[in-house]
Amino acid sequence: MPENITGKTGLQIQHSDYLQPLAETIFAIYEGCRPLLEEILGVPPTQGMLKKLILLPTGGGGFSSGVAIGLGVWWGNFPEERYGMVELLGHEATHSWVLPFAEPMWNEGIATYVGILLGREFGLNKEANATLKRWIDGAKRHDPEMTKFDLASGTDIPHVVRMAKPMWIFEQLRTEEPRIISKYFQAKRRLIDPKKQKRYTANDSVAVLSTATGRNLFDWFRSLGIDVKASRTKVPHP
Repeated sequence: MPENITGKTGLQIQHSDYLQPLAETIFAIYEGCRPLLEEILGVPPTQGMLKKLILLPTGGGGFSSGVAIGLGVWWGNFPEERYGMVELLGHEATHSWVLPFAEPMWNEGIATYVGILLGREFGLNKEANATLKRWIDGAKRHDPEMTKFDLASGTDIPHVVRMAKPMWIFEQLRTEEPRIISKYFQAKRRLIDPKKQKRYTANDSVAVLSTATGRNLFDWFRSLGIDVKASRTKVPHP
């Protein structure tokens, strides 16, 4: 366990002695990011989640258990460059927002996408836009029209496509509703009751997204090669 455990404004920070110089900097970034994340996602974190921030002595990314998120302190050439840490924090924190049901088609893709949006809101537009373009360009090398791979199938999908096709989908929807991410998660909180259902499926997520946009999106998703049907969900939708 890290030698230091410090409580700050409802968040417990754990870190080793030699990471102390980075702890204050990372916490300051967290303080700046937290309200921006809540605005992007439209709702607070799921109750009881995002209570611990563990600083990991690595440059290899992070993790989320829901209650705790871990951040590799040298990710993205931090502290010399800040964008990678902002995106990583947004990515891992998003996992605390989506519970108790992880996203079935885009759990990792949407987390990185929120991290990118957070980078924009944090004022790091150049880096955020370049990252999004790199992901989508990489996916289009496998699927130029974004119609080939079925995100709902869970098999034989290149990693870059699994990550970037959700980003591309939400970018298309953002042209008609700039706050589609927040509307989606607000609708998910209203419509999905873990006391009444045990699973959250790809069909459920499209129904929720349809409610967020105000129109039925099942035909559009099928045109993108994603096998979803309205008859497979009990979630009310347009």
